[in-house]
Amino acid sequence: MKKLPIVFLLVLLSACGNTTPTDSTAPATPSGFKATAANTTVKLEWNANTESDLEKYTLHWGSSASQQNATETMTKAQTSFDLTGLTNGTTYYFKLEASDITGNTSSTTNLVPATPTAPDTTAPTLSSSIPALNATAVPLNTQVQLTFSKAMNISTVTASSGGLTLGAATWSVGNTIVSFATPALQNDMTYTILIAGKDLAGNNLGGATTLQFSSVSAAPTVVSTTPANNVTDVPIASKVVLHFSKTMNKASVETAFSSVPSIACTWVWTDSDQTATCTPNANLAFLTEYTVTVSSSAQSAAGVALASAFTGHFTTLQDNVKPALVSFTPSDTATNVLYNSAIVLNFSKVMNQTSVQNAFQSEPALVCNWTWTTASSATCQPAQRFNEFTQYQITLAISATDLAGNPMQAAYGFGFSVGKAPPKIISVTPANNARNVPTNTPIVITFSGVVIKESAEAALQVKVGTTVKTGNFTWNPECVLVGGTFYVGCKQMTFTPSSPYPNSSDVTWSVGTAVSDFSNLKMENEVVGGFQTPLVFGP
Repeated sequence: MKKLPIVFLLVLLSACGNTTPTDSTAPATPSGFKATAANTTVKLEWNANTESDLEKYTLHWGSSASQQNATETMTKAQTSFDLTGLTNGTTYYFKLEASDITGNTSSTTNLVPATPTAPDTTAPTLSSSIPALNATAVPLNTQVQLTFSKAMNISTVTASSGGLTLGAATWSVGNTIVSFATPALQNDMTYTILIAGKDLAGNNLGGATTLQFSSVSAAPTVVSTTPANNVTDVPIASKVVLHFSKTMNKASVETAFSSVPSIACTWVWTDSDQTATCTPNANLAFLTEYTVTVSSSAQSAAGVALASAFTGHFTTLQDNVKPALVSFTPSDTATNVLYNSAIVLNFSKVMNQTSVQNAFQSEPALVCNWTWTTASSATCQPAQRFNEFTQYQITLAISATDLAGNPMQAAYGFGFSVGKAPPKIISVTPANNARNVPTNTPIVITFSGVVIKESAEAALQVKVGTTVKTGNFTWNPECVLVGGTFYVGCKQMTFTPSSPYPNSSDVTWSVGTAVSDFSNLKMENEVVGGFQTPLVFGP
């Protein structure tokens, strides 16, 4: 065992003999710490610590939230401190700690920011108003509204007028707009409102502090109309005339005008813009009651709205005019009409559509898909295309009527001839969906005209299930080779399978649109079909 030095033992014995306790308890973190910014100044405040051995407070501060290098020391008796000479507009960050006489230091408070700000010395102004300053022809139901450039101290704002008692004031969020419950204005009056008040910084209202405006004159009325109210047997070529008590704002009247049924007008103004004439763009309807309205949005030239909306009624005379067929296409005796053309009938009047369609006849017969582009224009689109090189005769019987039941002035007829059309298939055997077709049966396809032999053979595809079936082609006897280069007269194609079809099979065929004639016209649509071979049961 090592021997301890004698000096170390003496020191150790001396320490063991010292019984005085050491203070290691830190003061509490200061509470209630806050910062209040002013002009180039921040006032710091906190609650006093209660420790008996408290010695001081230390303030740490700086312009960065991550670093506060500047310090200020306050006595234990202080609970506030004014930090001056700061830069307005810069945010400073503060924290505080307490220390006792033995050097123990508390934890710092939470970081508190504050931004010094220069005092507000800008006077508020009246930015805008309703009515506007010096406005004229102000409507009688206008509510006064004032808009300020800054938030106002609403307790200081006043608005007074000798000729107008302003009602309760309602302020917007932010206290920049105040609206008054304004009683109805009187006609032909000039009003003056005196305005005063201060903003939140105590600055008095600057700029214009007087609002002056004048109200509208008395409301106009509709004095009379032509046709007069509730008259009957009004001619369909009539105009609608409105007579007003005052010179009117023309655009407002034309916009406020409406009718049921609707009348589209060309307007003419006379009598110093007190008389408006609506000339209908088309004749009025027969035996129809019209309701004419001028809404209260119509205004006089001074901007005063109509005293009340005007409504009048009149009824036109009964329709006794017979309709006529005024034009049609194709034209009479037209030639080389396209195979897919439509027949268009244009009438002099709005027609009863069912009666027109029932009165329509064609030779050869046509099945029409009817459409009406207007109430007086009908289009027959044949369900099947016209036959090529065929003369068609169209007749429209007198039984076609207008909406009033008036028959046609006369029966109408016209004719036209159709030119060449693309080839189409006119027959196929075996018939589509035929059953128990012998397994060696050929497929015979007949076209509407002569086709290019090679194009038709290439367009035909025969399948059993998903398997393409091969075979041999033969044509009608008139299909002959000319000059050893091409075939002519080919109209009927026969496909004979190279081997019989299986029993109990679905055979399908298709002819694509590659089939063409010698004018390079091609089939419009692919044609498909099929049949079933005899069902065989057992092995």
